[in-house]
Amino acid sequence: MGVNQIGVLAGMFVGLLLGGVMAAIDWRAVFLLSVPFGLFGTVWAYLMLHETATIRRHQRLDIPGNVLFALGLVLVLVGFTYAIQPYGSESMGWGNPWVIGEIAGGALLLGLFGFVEVHVADPMFRLELFRIRMFSAGNLAGFLSSLARGGLQLILIVWLQGIWLPLHGVAFQDAPLWAAICMLPMTVGFLIAGPLCGHLSDRFGARYFSTGGMILSAAAFAIFLAVPADFDYLPFGSYFLRSGRPGRFRGAKHCLDHERGAARASWARRRGCAPLSRMSPRASA
Repeated sequence: MGVNQIGVLAGMFVGLLLGGVMAAIDWRAVFLLSVPFGLFGTVWAYLMLHETATIRRHQRLDIPGNVLFALGLVLVLVGFTYAIQPYGSESMGWGNPWVIGEIAGGALLLGLFGFVEVHVADPMFRLELFRIRMFSAGNLAGFLSSLARGGLQLILIVWLQGIWLPLHGVAFQDAPLWAAICMLPMTVGFLIAGPLCGHLSDRFGARYFSTGGMILSAAAFAIFLAVPADFDYLPFGSYFLRSGRPGRFRGAKHCLDHERGAARASWARRRGCAPLSRMSPRASA
């Protein structure tokens, strides 16, 4: 896991810089990088990665579950998107009937999705995995960690691009690149902590390293509360470095071998749902 994390974070490291460079030219140019790399990664994974698990015969695709999950998530996302836009005389659109209907309808479909997953033979999302205590605790801890860290990144990017960098003479068109550079210490922290703690957790267990990493991150977040709008970058960068810490919660290893694919998929969905949960409340604030 630590070695895998190096690849993921190296991509984040390079992507931050390249995205900043392309955004300085034209923000649409960012997609000239993300789309080709995404297509290449998809084709490469299909050709090079091979299934190691034993595949049961006569499995069926969970079409109702996929449709309900996709529609429910889209409705909630659209509702949140319009909720942070002005409506009538209000600065936010939480009172917009369309917003209320979209969020309520999306929540209803997601609830129906949960009901369907319990009753189909080959569900997209195996809810019974949450009966495993360590799996549930790991997913909850990871969700809360992603919620906090992602919210911090969102606010700090806005802070750097809209306030701090212009105060220090950086033109607005160059702010995305320099904001990415300013946030690199967090990525460096992950690059150092990921493989190191991955190696140590194999010997001593992951609980103490995951818990200790979250405590260090929480301490760094608390320090950020005292940082003024116009700050010195050196201590700021050191706080960022400390906020990059190990955060792998290995709930999947407590599942049976044939369930680990579904367990990893639930971990990926948790990471995908965390941005949805943190964006709108912070935008409203």
